[in-house]
Amino acid sequence: MDKHTQAQELVRATPCFSIAFIGNISKQIAPVFVFLLALFAAVMLWAIPNATGSGYSAVIVKSLDITAYNDVAEGFKKQCRHYGISLRATYDLKGDIEEGKRDIQIIQELKPEPDIIITIGVLATTLARKHISNIPLLFCAVINHELLDLRGENIYGISSNVPFDEQFAVVNKMFQAQKKIGIIYDPAKTERIVSELTSLGSRHGYKFITRKVTARNAIKPALDDISKKIDVLWVVPDDTVISKESIGIFQDAVTKKSLPIFCTSSALVRTGALVSISPDYYSMGEQAAKMAQELLNGPLQNPPRCVKPEKLTITLNARTAEMLKVDISQFLSLPDVVIYK
Repeated sequence: MDKHTQAQELVRATPCFSIAFIGNISKQIAPVFVFLLALFAAVMLWAIPNATGSGYSAVIVKSLDITAYNDVAEGFKKQCRHYGISLRATYDLKGDIEEGKRDIQIIQELKPEPDIIITIGVLATTLARKHISNIPLLFCAVINHELLDLRGENIYGISSNVPFDEQFAVVNKMFQAQKKIGIIYDPAKTERIVSELTSLGSRHGYKFITRKVTARNAIKPALDDISKKIDVLWVVPDDTVISKESIGIFQDAVTKKSLPIFCTSSALVRTGALVSISPDYYSMGEQAAKMAQELLNGPLQNPPRCVKPEKLTITLNARTAEMLKVDISQFLSLPDVVIYK
């Protein structure tokens, strides 16, 4: 029985209690006592439903139905109750712009309007950013969000970028003796990332061999060109490089060229890459609930517009490790490690 129902049951029980009691008191006291009981019941009806929260509401808009986005949604859904935020609806745009526009219009017409909107993925975030300016938007799971125009008084977010020091910590642990690292990237998308990586890599004793591509059909020739010159392929979060078409290319690099792959995508590890470090997306949803509560309940004068993910996960592919004869035992005792077998 929920708290609202408990309060209603209390009100229904009150007349029985008062009649029994009134029979034993004078008629002069009875009206006062009944009034006090009624007042007490009214207070309970108001207080019990609001005991755990502020009465704020949220909606979730996710770009499409994939594991990472679903994990964010589930994490938020579970934790928002703890912060007194009710989830009114979840919209799945199915990766379709027209579907997205229709759903955004539905959200705009909601009465009363939600107090905050959680967007998950690029499509959901960019559409909401374009069409909604009067409701706080909190974005999650947007890779390379710096490349998008996500500025605005109502825009907040949790970055999906993994700090470089965390990435190098994994690389150093996994590839201590392998110092030649290859990167294929689209300079229009990830020039800054690669520039920072190569600069930091030199401090760790790594030599980076890079190839620039501007189209997806250039990935295989670029990889064929550098595969014999490198020990490890480092796949950066670049949507020219990472696509459905390139998955098979990376799988061939592992199986036919015996090339270990490091990345920041657990999905790539599931398809054969050796190791990744990435945000824990369920934890990101929980973090979004906490951030939403802070924004709605008297935000700071200048709250941060975008924060780092609180929890990261290392993901390993045990079959790939066995095939490449890579020892992963040193990772098994670490916290937040996921192994695909």
